[in-house]
Amino acid sequence: MELLYDSFVRRWLEVDRKRLEDSSLSQAERLELDLLVDDDFFYHSIQFQKNFAMAIFTEHKGNPVVKYTHLHDRDTWKGAFFAPEGQVKLLRESSTVMRSGFFFQFLHRSLLEYFYSRTIYDPCDYDSADDDSSDRGCTFDFKTCLGRMTIIKEPSILQFLAERVLQDFTFKQRLLDAIEESKADEVAEAIKTAAANAISILVKARTPFHGADLRGIRIPGADLSDGQFDSVQFQGADLRGVSLARSWLRRVDMSGAQLKDARFGELPQLDVTSTVTACSYSSDRKLFAAASETYGFLIYDTSTWAIAHYFTNVERLRDIAFSPDNQHVVSGGQPGVVQMWDLISGKKVLAIRGHTDDIRSVAFSPCGKQIASAGYDTTVRLWNSLTGKSLFVLEGHTGPILSVKYSSDGRQIASGSMDETIRFWDPATGEPGVVLGPSLGKIRSLAYSPDGHWIASNNGVEVQLWNVVTREPGSVLRGHTRTLTGIAFSPNSQWIASSSNDQTVRLWDALTGTLISTLVGHSNLVSCVTFSPDGLQIASGDLDGMVRLWEVDSGWSSHGLRDGERVGELTYTVDGRNIQAYKSRLLLQQWNSETGELSLIPNEFPETKDISAMARSRDGKQLAVGYTDGSIRLQNCQTGALGPALKEHSHQIERLIYSQCCRWIASVDGDNIVRLWDRQDAVQQSILVELDWDSRWMIRGLTFSSAGDQLALGTWNGTIRFFNTHSRKRLTFDMKIEEILRTIVYSPNDQQLAIGTASNCIYLWDMQAEKPCAKLEGHEGGVLSIAYSPCGQWLASGGFNNAVNIWHQKLPGVAMSWSRVYSICAFFDFVFSVSWNPVVPMELVTGCWDGSVLVWRLSSDDGENVTVKMLWGSNIGTLHVGELTFTNAVGLSPIYQKLLDQRGALSPSN
Repeated sequence: MELLYDSFVRRWLEVDRKRLEDSSLSQAERLELDLLVDDDFFYHSIQFQKNFAMAIFTEHKGNPVVKYTHLHDRDTWKGAFFAPEGQVKLLRESSTVMRSGFFFQFLHRSLLEYFYSRTIYDPCDYDSADDDSSDRGCTFDFKTCLGRMTIIKEPSILQFLAERVLQDFTFKQRLLDAIEESKADEVAEAIKTAAANAISILVKARTPFHGADLRGIRIPGADLSDGQFDSVQFQGADLRGVSLARSWLRRVDMSGAQLKDARFGELPQLDVTSTVTACSYSSDRKLFAAASETYGFLIYDTSTWAIAHYFTNVERLRDIAFSPDNQHVVSGGQPGVVQMWDLISGKKVLAIRGHTDDIRSVAFSPCGKQIASAGYDTTVRLWNSLTGKSLFVLEGHTGPILSVKYSSDGRQIASGSMDETIRFWDPATGEPGVVLGPSLGKIRSLAYSPDGHWIASNNGVEVQLWNVVTREPGSVLRGHTRTLTGIAFSPNSQWIASSSNDQTVRLWDALTGTLISTLVGHSNLVSCVTFSPDGLQIASGDLDGMVRLWEVDSGWSSHGLRDGERVGELTYTVDGRNIQAYKSRLLLQQWNSETGELSLIPNEFPETKDISAMARSRDGKQLAVGYTDGSIRLQNCQTGALGPALKEHSHQIERLIYSQCCRWIASVDGDNIVRLWDRQDAVQQSILVELDWDSRWMIRGLTFSSAGDQLALGTWNGTIRFFNTHSRKRLTFDMKIEEILRTIVYSPNDQQLAIGTASNCIYLWDMQAEKPCAKLEGHEGGVLSIAYSPCGQWLASGGFNNAVNIWHQKLPGVAMSWSRVYSICAFFDFVFSVSWNPVVPMELVTGCWDGSVLVWRLSSDDGENVTVKMLWGSNIGTLHVGELTFTNAVGLSPIYQKLLDQRGALSPSN
């Protein structure tokens, strides 16, 4: 982005300088222009706009519009920018500063932020080879500029500077030096501000701080959200007011740190025991209600998040709502009765019958005089909230109604139904209004914006906005990968939160439709979502009975957005320099294995519609693509040339793999037919792998030996058979385990086969003796992925227990000497991929179902005392505090201490 602005500004100034040179100027103005041109017009123009941007923030409280009248303001700071004569006039008129009468401002606010960022980093101050730099870089006082004011609440300025970090190592080092300087015993406030700005810029630039010594740093108010701080020392640090939302804080030591007003982006989760069907805040935010599918509903005191009331003698609930005066809660569910509860006495005050089937949605009118309910009987019913008397029965839907809402002014009701329509009603008369549809998709959730301008509905995996007045469709919010379950507007109508069966909550900019953040942490389908009345929290419930409480950050932006999408199987390139995985059928993700820098490599494949499987050769030279019609195409990755279609399968291709030697390709179709393709065969006819087994047993394990001379195939029922690629015949021996098989892999020397099972263990088979030689136990869930280190003495395994186990063979060649030496418990979902770097010893990458990619470095002197540190992570976006220490920390609030305890931090009492 900053390079685009650099280019735009330079072009702008070049054009305007030429315009000035060609214009009719007075003799005095011509002389001033010649002086500017001779002394570097571009430099002076940039300085003018940098100084003006600085003055707006330091003298004008950030207000971008400046009023200037010469007689009144000529002796103030404004005179340096708006004087009507001399060089000031020439520089202003050639700048991106625009005038409208007595008012001046930059052409766009982003230019104000851009030029302020250049007061901290200007390429001219760093690149002495630049013609524009002259010798002026020596006048640049970096510390003064960085410490002048906090820029932490200016996300665009941070982003401009973060991108400069990626371009210039010297700038990065200066920022690190500013952080280091804050460790001194006596530190001025400007040094603290500079350090807080510096670390915020570096974190925004995704600079990892793993293992760093940050003891005693003073960075009050810094934005460390989404930062990576594995095994960092923060002892004695001043972290007051720091934002640590979604930060990676595994094994961090915060002993003695100052943590007053520090924020972690979340509050402790609430355990409602069974599926959370609805959640709601009282309008004064003092109470929070969570409805359970089987245990009624709970009322929490939001000052402590302790349970204030139990309402357990309730039938299966589907929805709840607070009355506007916060004295009552109304609930609806099975068997079709609307019930109202007094929150002071805890007693039921109304039981309203009328629905003939289950209720799915209830709502209070803004005035509190009406209750609306809707459900499976296809009606919306309006009730008097004092007497329970039926007011209107609103009919017209032909399918179950899953959502009913009042507009913020109470003059309108909207109902959304499985009949794929949205209907509007007048609650004062019961008269029907406009109908949106049909064919909108099954409407599961509706939400009115508090400003009354929009109504949001779900459309499968999308959020659709509608103009309330015109009923015309607005933005479509796309990003979820499974059906939406809930929608909510923030109180200021700025943001929209949506929940989904994809286990995420997503936050959107309501004006632009931009995805702002993906909140990850639920371990099951998310069933509901709501904002707090002050807009500072989002609550979401899931099918596991957990309510997550998220803190809303006003500084959120889409820069560095975590997408929450899963990647494919992770593999290192042959030289160990890169890690690759397919994110989609058409996009290869590639990370620099040392820095984590991500690049996206599009597959320019001409036929993409019916792709069902893909694989890339280990040397990166060829791509194999399988289709739903059973055909396979091979593409030269260097030239893009396509080979002929290989059409010997009759069912959809389900899986493709290359041998490590890149000679062989194995393909499996939907009928469990396996074929082997020899890339050295000019005719390119496949070899049918005769397996002689029941095709109903799905193939779960498919792997080549390291030498490429064997293909092992394992089925769900634990049978493993082998095929010799050279003789093109099945080997005479089979393997059989009496357990469900998940994955298989050869050791580097092909002497062992490791078998991962659904019953929490790994079997090691001796390929020469043709029998099991060891059983590795220690997983608490099924094993999904196994990888041997290149030396063959280490084994990494991941699975359903959200951990990676590290195993070591203490005595080479002795199978029974394998033992588990470490468990990396740092994942929020199951680990489906592990791979060792083929070149760099003791380095491995892990892929998690939540979309995160993490690279680890192991160290051990004796093979038993193992240390594991994270080198970098990608697409994390979740707070991690496992083994964090905060002994004698000062000012940490009890609510955050409870959060840290929940998430696996080491309690000071332990």
